[in-house]
Amino acid sequence: KQDALTFDDTPTIGSDNPVTSGGIYTAINSIPLSKLKSVSVDVSLSPQFFDFVDKDWSGMTGFSGSRIWTDGNNIYYSDGPPQQKVLDVATGTWSNKAWSGMTDFFGSYIWTDGNNIYYSVGATQKVLDVATSTWSNKTWSGLTDFSGSRIWTDGTNIYYSNGSTQKVLNIATSTWSDKTWSGMTNFDGSFIWTDGTNIYYSESTTQKVLDVATGTWSNKIWSGLTNFYAPYIWTDGNNIYHSASSEQKVLITNKKIRR
Repeated sequence: KQDALTFDDTPTIGSDNPVTSGGIYTAINSIPLSKLKSVSVDVSLSPQFFDFVDKDWSGMTGFSGSRIWTDGNNIYYSDGPPQQKVLDVATGTWSNKAWSGMTDFFGSYIWTDGNNIYYSVGATQKVLDVATSTWSNKTWSGLTDFSGSRIWTDGTNIYYSNGSTQKVLNIATSTWSDKTWSGMTNFDGSFIWTDGTNIYYSESTTQKVLDVATGTWSNKIWSGLTNFYAPYIWTDGNNIYHSASSEQKVLITNKKIRR
């Protein structure tokens, strides 16, 4: 339907939508379409609607979800020079990965505008050639010294949120301009993520959900994991995980299915 770097302007259950994990947007299929052929889904939210349960990995077991990102084809873990990994999604196994042009970097600073993959940390601004796994310099306008961990999307636009500095990106011209919000105006984009349907803000006990149409944030209740941070959340394209060292969780959507 769509590749992992294409925005879905009208997200629905079962569609590919951008997901953020520490500044990188991936795609998730909330529910396989094959499972929706003869059922309807009640998506009304309740305290027990979502649940996090334990998850086991192979090849790398104690790691942070804030270092995980995707180029639209593969899932990677980048934690400086010691660990550059690629994930075999089918087996849940991590193995070593080699890069060119930039080898010492962290996945929490990587993000995408839906077309290209970027690395942003201070004055170091890079763009990735996915085919060759090579990083080269990138020039921006309106905002030149910034962190990719604070970039996020609502599925239509790309935003940079760092306290009172709120920006929106013109992708065609690589230009950042001021953005005004209501309800929550002073916040950090590194705490924003999505499950493919809704956009959330997770910073310790502050858990919010965004009404994209009105730009309004309201309280969100989770089950199994209530005090957590968005940078540790990521997706392999099928499931959503929370990875904080030895605490490894997978998000279960307990949707009420009726024939």
